[in-house]
Amino acid sequence: MPKHQQIDMFADQRTEYAAMIEQNCQNQQMFGTVETAGIFGKSTDTVREWIEEGWLVGHDTNCSRKHKGGRTVRPSYVITRQAILDLANRIERGY
Repeated sequence: MPKHQQIDMFADQRTEYAAMIEQNCQNQQMFGTVETAGIFGKSTDTVREWIEEGWLVGHDTNCSRKHKGGRTVRPSYVITRQAILDLANRIERGY
């Protein structure tokens, strides 16, 4: 695949995808971006993009923090199991 071609998150559709993602979650209820990336087999940048684009619900625990110089701290997201399963179901259904 050429480097300039964007990968569509829905292109990897297959039946039982949501069940596989649910199994990857094990019994855990809350996840960070690294854990979520591992569950989906994607990069942490992809997970952050999904959150920022509204595909995945994540709560930024750094939303009110600032560096000493006044710059905003990079977002640190917490993602619920339900948000992960909702996205997995949408991917499986194709939207």
